[in-house]
Amino acid sequence: MRASRFIPLGVIVAFAGILFAIYGPGWIRELAIRAAANEFISRVKAGKAVSACDLIVPAERDKALALARRFEPQDYQSYIYRLGVDYLEDAGGPDSAVVHLHLVVTEGGSRLPYDIRTLWRRTEGKWLLSLKDSVYAIYNPVGEMDYASVERALRSLGDEAGE
Repeated sequence: MRASRFIPLGVIVAFAGILFAIYGPGWIRELAIRAAANEFISRVKAGKAVSACDLIVPAERDKALALARRFEPQDYQSYIYRLGVDYLEDAGGPDSAVVHLHLVVTEGGSRLPYDIRTLWRRTEGKWLLSLKDSVYAIYNPVGEMDYASVERALRSLGDEAGE
């Protein structure tokens, strides 16, 4: 057997190694962010909003936990028609990323689509959701969407309850 037969295989392996060295870290980072976002989504869909608060940054966790315990409707998950990750976007640094979620809620026989931009930060070695920097809007296929702060909406909910 001649060694020249293995040269094309060596070139392919070297090329694959170079590509993995260049794109591998970003790909692994994206998989970790998607896994954290999908874990959050699966808890919300399962009706475990209190458990989902474990995936919120520590500075905001207590407030979110108090609101989730106080206002969690027993069957809210039955109103969720679709909730999933649309795509990820770089947030300007290796320890943060914007995850775009698509939520469709059934209300009164109609479906309301929402676009949610959630900011995820790497904290304590895990990817956690930052409500303070997340926004949502009713989806508008034509024109600009009017985004509102998720934190402000939760804060107003707490203010209405006298917290």
